[in-house]
Amino acid sequence: MGGIVNDALTAQPEPANGTVMHGMFIQVGAFAERSNAVRLARQLNQLSPSVISAANVNGATWYRVRMGPLADLAEADHLLERTVAAGYNNARLIVAR
Repeated sequence: MGGIVNDALTAQPEPANGTVMHGMFIQVGAFAERSNAVRLARQLNQLSPSVISAANVNGATWYRVRMGPLADLAEADHLLERTVAAGYNNARLIVAR
């Protein structure tokens, strides 16, 4: 499968399938159905701009919803607290290299 279509969730183009974005992110979800990722990303845009990236995991494509990249750990901690307070209890800090 090729790259993901940029549907104006952010001004940043989405990486090609399997590409890892570098930096600190808050990952809020991962979905087998892209439409679910789009729905969550639109909701998260109220907190911070979000991006959807695709990853191939054991032969299946998963659409990860992340906010970032974040400038530093203080910004990441603050956004993670706000995200959990907004009801996204499974949000996690991700450092992608």
